[in-house]
Amino acid sequence: MKQTGYFLLVIILIFSTLEGLAQFEPAPVTRSSVVETIDGKRYYMHTIAQGQTLFSIARAYEIGQHEIADANPEIPDLLQVVRIGQVIRIPMAAGQPASAMPSVPETEPQGVVPESRQPGLVQPPQILRAPIMVTEFVEHEVARRETLFGISRKYNVSQEEILHYNPEARSGLRFRQVLQIPQKVSRPVEFFYYTVQPGETKFGLSNRFEISQEEFAEMNPEVEETGLKAGQRIRIPARVALAMGSDSSQQEGYVFFPTDTLPEIPRVADEYCLDPVLKSHYNVALMIPLFLDQFSGNTTTMPADHISFTFIQYYQGVLIALDSIKQQGVNITLHTFDVGRDLSVVREITRQPGFDRMDLIIGPFYPETLGFVAGFGMRHGIPVVSPLLDDPTQLRGFPNLFQVSPSMETQLNALAGYLARAYPDQNIILVHNNQPRARKLIDGFKTSLQEEFRYMQQFGDSLNLASVDGYYFNGSGALVGGRRTNVLVASDSIMQLPNQTHRRNSEGPSHKINEIIFNTSGLSGLVQAFDKEKKNVVVTLIGGEAFLSNYLRELNQLSEEFDLTLFGTPQWADYQTIDPLYLENLKVHIFSPDFVEYSDQHIRDFVFRYREVFKTEPSTDAFRGVQTSYFFFEALGRYGREFPRCIDQLNGYGFQNPFIFEKLQTKDDGWENLKFILYRHRDFRRENVLRPFSEN
Repeated sequence: MKQTGYFLLVIILIFSTLEGLAQFEPAPVTRSSVVETIDGKRYYMHTIAQGQTLFSIARAYEIGQHEIADANPEIPDLLQVVRIGQVIRIPMAAGQPASAMPSVPETEPQGVVPESRQPGLVQPPQILRAPIMVTEFVEHEVARRETLFGISRKYNVSQEEILHYNPEARSGLRFRQVLQIPQKVSRPVEFFYYTVQPGETKFGLSNRFEISQEEFAEMNPEVEETGLKAGQRIRIPARVALAMGSDSSQQEGYVFFPTDTLPEIPRVADEYCLDPVLKSHYNVALMIPLFLDQFSGNTTTMPADHISFTFIQYYQGVLIALDSIKQQGVNITLHTFDVGRDLSVVREITRQPGFDRMDLIIGPFYPETLGFVAGFGMRHGIPVVSPLLDDPTQLRGFPNLFQVSPSMETQLNALAGYLARAYPDQNIILVHNNQPRARKLIDGFKTSLQEEFRYMQQFGDSLNLASVDGYYFNGSGALVGGRRTNVLVASDSIMQLPNQTHRRNSEGPSHKINEIIFNTSGLSGLVQAFDKEKKNVVVTLIGGEAFLSNYLRELNQLSEEFDLTLFGTPQWADYQTIDPLYLENLKVHIFSPDFVEYSDQHIRDFVFRYREVFKTEPSTDAFRGVQTSYFFFEALGRYGREFPRCIDQLNGYGFQNPFIFEKLQTKDDGWENLKFILYRHRDFRRENVLRPFSEN
């Protein structure tokens, strides 16, 4: 049985990570005083001690890991494995005494190597000046009835670019909201050239020279198109030379462009995000239920549905994310703990020496133990991630806690916003069974629908009045078409991404929503609510595979007589016996936090990698594991342990970002993922209906 074989591999990986628990801080490295000359070159002869890594050794000697590996060709696996007691050669700069170099512990913040020892730099760096297209930002205050489409037309920038720098606008624009609008301008910029060394990445170079990845891309647009290659010359802002100890007043040719004319960094709510405290090494705890106490060790007799396999694919996704982030230059040690519902086990783990110095905790997966860990993390300043639980009450009182799975209430609120925008004049029908446990959700959804439709009615009234001849006062003091009136004009399209904010005070008449209790009225009651003159939008909040199969079959028979569009719950995606023809004919839409965008190159790369490593197809849990862990691993790499202060920047990665985190209610509460995905069945495939249209 293949799956059980992979389970053994995973168990070995788990124990290998557990063995390193006590070594939370890598051992410091002292430079060797033993120097030998081999083939005319001078080398330090370094003996590897316990706790030292190739990374820490390279840092201590201020040299690249690949340079050490190249100097020791007889050790082919040196980049992957270092062995205690092993003697390796460290290349030494000609004429440089060993005593001149003090030891550098791995735990110290990474700094820029003095330019005299910077590999790849022209010595000394020649400062050049040339015009480069850079991004500057102007502030725009949203006017009443103003839309994203109109703002994008005004500034000649795409809607997606505006959303990238203003992620909060994805849930809709607010009156007097201030947006940062990117504008491309040509500016003369001072820079010097740097030659890329083997193994270097954009992320690593950005950190090394202390420039943002956005500025790196502006200075080197060709890298974004062709990728970074060893031997390639890239442009680095001249101000970096100052940071490396250059003195422009004493070196001929060093004319520095004033820093206040360089590209501005987008305004952020917390100045910490402009200059975060970063570390060379991070420790992450993964508290995941692997049920090792129920593992018999005999994989040949274990059924495929054994409890020990429950979260294996999630763990495998984390491992792939860890490998990927290390390739980006972020050094993370993962400590894995087998944690289920037993609180006593969790208490013992948190008492282990060094656990309070973790930089991030992912898990636990069960509510019985999550609250305790969230409290522990809050006391010690550790961010904690709730991987699968979708109950927002877990966030109350824990400002350090992140809920990855959006709650059903959050998703229904977003669906209400979408329906009001997409079908403002159509026949909306809500179908449910009046389930007692779901009554609160159903009532909340109906309230959200009415609020959203009332809000949209305000736009509709303005548009209807404005459509008489179009010559009206636009509400901002300017004339439209040369005539003046008191009518407020909506200037352009109102079809935007759904606004997830409740509008409790919206005024206006209620929109008619037909409510059908199916277990009482049956199909005949539903048919009576249909309208032959309009599109019938049927939102069905009922699960069950047997019910759904029969329900869709009966509605499919009516699809030629009525224009039907169905909306269903995330559970519908799990049903395997539903006829795809029904999904197609009834234009079935499903909202789900777990929709996988296979057209995304990152997703395809992960699938190929997962198949290569684990010889099977990734499940939903595998995607959850890789997306969640990579997001938070990268958050550590970009902003350090205090990355929660920079959530606005992390939310702004663009459409493919799987998370948009916002505080639950107050500053003392945790963060809930508000990402809303809605897909429909078209041409016998799943299509994300919220995906922005490509402008290419």
